[in-house]
Amino acid sequence: MKKNLVLLFISIATFSWGQNGANYALFPYQMNFVNPAYAGANEMTAIQLSSRNQWVSIENAPKVMSFAAGMPYKNNLGVGLNVLNSSIFVEQKTVVSADASYKLVLNEVSNLYLGLRGGGYFYNVDPLSLTTYGGVSDPSQQTQSSFTPVIGMGAYWQHEKFWVSYSIPQLIKLGKLDAAVNSAILVQHYLAGGTSVPLSGNISLKPAVILRKIGEQKPYLQYAGAIAFQEMVELGASYVSTGAAAITGLVRIGSFLDVGYAYEASTKSRLGGLKNQTHEFFIHVKFGGSGNTKADQPDENSADDSDEKQQDSPY
Repeated sequence: MKKNLVLLFISIATFSWGQNGANYALFPYQMNFVNPAYAGANEMTAIQLSSRNQWVSIENAPKVMSFAAGMPYKNNLGVGLNVLNSSIFVEQKTVVSADASYKLVLNEVSNLYLGLRGGGYFYNVDPLSLTTYGGVSDPSQQTQSSFTPVIGMGAYWQHEKFWVSYSIPQLIKLGKLDAAVNSAILVQHYLAGGTSVPLSGNISLKPAVILRKIGEQKPYLQYAGAIAFQEMVELGASYVSTGAAAITGLVRIGSFLDVGYAYEASTKSRLGGLKNQTHEFFIHVKFGGSGNTKADQPDENSADDSDEKQQDSPY
């Protein structure tokens, strides 16, 4: 029991320091949270709600809730709003950011989107919520909070056969309280890409990969793949090189609604004694525009001007 508790707190510490960005198992469909270039790139108004509950059987385990909205504006501009809240133990972290993107038409089959992000990072730690024994208060237990500006940038290359994304959602390391409680936002780098490979009839394979580099931590990879059936149902899997695997699924209802789910568990033997299952869910609603049921990322469809050919994203 004591060993499991120690492992739990070690894992919580890793989560607290390492996950300045949300590590979604369904990352190919939620790239807008790490790349501002996705803002409004689907040529319609889109709203997305996401939830990730980690180690669901453990009290005060990591939870992430997020909201995103994006829409095209005019003159190849797009705008977006993101809110991401994560809680773990006595910590609460909330990032609120606004995105702006600009579309460069490269040719008939590809566009390049460039994006900027600005916002704020709100951090709060409340050790007073801890249960104490003996009736003696600890003077070191004080509520602390901080605010840090968020500045980020990204690029998204959308081709009819593949997509590539690179972003730095936080350019500057900022936000430190003291040596005991550090709410630093670390400089983050995300490099991702994916494609769609036709197999037979209306069945296709959709592989994707993302490389994350956060602060001075060692870079790590996440692989994902899904089999799509008539672009209406997708079944797949995801693996993170740090030690987690997931099964994933997506159901698409027409051109206006996507619903996704992932079940993830640790592959590390040191956590084998813990009930470490993670549940992830998202819903993506699209309004207006011509829509495109072939695009699975929230902001990957694109169109040229009204008299130009609309392109299909492979993922």
